[in-house]
Amino acid sequence: MPGGSLPDHRLPVQISSGADGSPVAGARVVINDDEYHSGPIGQVEFDPYSGATVGDKVDVDAPGFLPRRTRLTSTRLVTLWPVADEAEAEAVREMVYRRGGTEDQVLKPPYPASPFYVSLLSGVTPETETIWRATAEDFGAAFNMPYEVTTRFQYDPNETGVFLGGTPKCVPIGGWGFCRVLDSPYEDYQVQEDKAQDPATIRRVLAYRFLGANPLPGLMSLRSPATS
Repeated sequence: MPGGSLPDHRLPVQISSGADGSPVAGARVVINDDEYHSGPIGQVEFDPYSGATVGDKVDVDAPGFLPRRTRLTSTRLVTLWPVADEAEAEAVREMVYRRGGTEDQVLKPPYPASPFYVSLLSGVTPETETIWRATAEDFGAAFNMPYEVTTRFQYDPNETGVFLGGTPKCVPIGGWGFCRVLDSPYEDYQVQEDKAQDPATIRRVLAYRFLGANPLPGLMSLRSPATS
C-alpha cells in the first residue's frame, strides 16, 4: 500500500470484489458525505485535507455490483458482490445482508494467519472423513481458501464444528439435512446421518458460514436446491 508513512486516516481504502478479491476501479465511494472514486487498482486515496477512520460510514456503488452500505474497519477493505441483474442482486441481498433476519448483516473476514478448520466431532468413519476432506478442499480451492479437516476441536476462530448424527441438537433446515447448533458459542452444525457423506450437503454446510438461503435456484436454495 502506498504512503506507508501516512497517518492512519489518510491510508487508502481498498474496494475489491468479494467473489475473487480483484480490485474494483471506478466505484463511486461516499465516506461521511464526501464523494470519491476508486482508482485503477481499486483504491480510494486522500489528499492532505481528507481521510477516513474506523467506524466511518461508507457507501459504494459500482456497475455490475450490489451497492454496499457499511462502516470502515481496521482492514480499510470494502468488498462488493458481483451481480448480473436485479433478480440476482435481490438474491444476494437475501443471502448475505439479511441472512440473520436483519437488514445489514456483516460478514466477518477470516483470520489471515489461519486456514479454515472443519472439525468432525461425532459419527466419523474413515470413509466419511475422506469425503469431507476432499469436498472441503475442492470447495476452498474455488475461493482460494485453504481448508483442513480434523477429528478434534481446535478452538480456532476460523473453525466449523460438525456433529454427524447422534442426539438431535437442532432442527434441520428445510430439506438440507443439517442445522446450526444455536445454543453453542461456536460455529457448530449437526448433519443428519443419511446426509453425512453427501457432497452437496457438505458444500452447503461450508457455505452456510457465509451465506443464508438463496431465493433463486442453486446450491443454497430451499425450493430448488442444486448440487453445486
